[in-house]
Order: sequence, then structure tokens, then C-alpha cells
Amino acid sequence: MTQRWIMSCGRMGTTGLQLSTDVSQKMRFAPQFEITNSITAELTRIERPRGFLDAAKLSEDWIDGMQKRALVLEAHYTRHIEGTQPTLEQSERILAGQKVRGARPDDAQELRNYKKAFLRPHQILPAVAVTSCDTLL
Repeated sequence: MTQRWIMSCGRMGTTGLQLSTDVSQKMRFAPQFEITNSITAELTRIERPRGFLDAAKLSEDWIDGMQKRALVLEAHYTRHIEGTQPTLEQSERILAGQKVRGARPDDAQELRNYKKAFLRPHQILPAVAVTSCDTLL
């Protein structure tokens, strides 16, 4: 079968190639398969947890706690790679606004600066609450 290509213009005025309609109609997608019991069983196995997760709603307290934990972990390990000395527990306390005995002032300031940078996009952009698995997918 000979394929003929024609030039077409898109909505934004861009030029592209498109297969002519008479050829594309002859090339319809027609997959050859049969839905077997094993395929049905596997699809059911996949869909069962998805249905459970879709039905689950995440509480505001849980979301808030997870966001705070993500901040602590990300700030601690990102700054630790760069050479700050506080332990994870000390980092958590510094980020909570507590004074930590034995922590170097520069390290504490690094963590506070990271927190400011981490929270800034959330203050600028509109908040999007994650309330179901569909939001995550």
C-alpha cells in the first residue's frame, strides 16, 4: 500500500505532516486479542486496590502532618549532604523554632533558610488539597 503525506496547518499556524484521510482510513487500529480468564483475573487484581484507594479520603490533619514530615526530612538530608551537622531530631527541633543546644548557629540558619524557601511556593501558588488518590494520579 502506498502512503501519501500531505502538508497541514495546525491551530497555531504551525506546519506539520499528516497522513491523507484515504490512507489513514485503511490503516485503522484493530488489535487481535482475546479476553481470557487470566486477563480478567489480573485486571480484577489491579482494580481492587485502586477502588479501595479511590474511596479513601485523606484527613486534613494527616495531610498537614505528612507535609511537615516531608519538610523535616527533605531539609535535614538536603542540608546534611551540604555539610550541616545536626541530627534528624535536632533538625526537627530547629525547624519547629526551638533552640537546640550544641547546634552550630550557621547550621540552624541553613535549616531555617531552607524552610523559608520550601514554604514560599505554597504562599505564592494557590493551595491544592490532596483529598483522594485521584489527585495523586
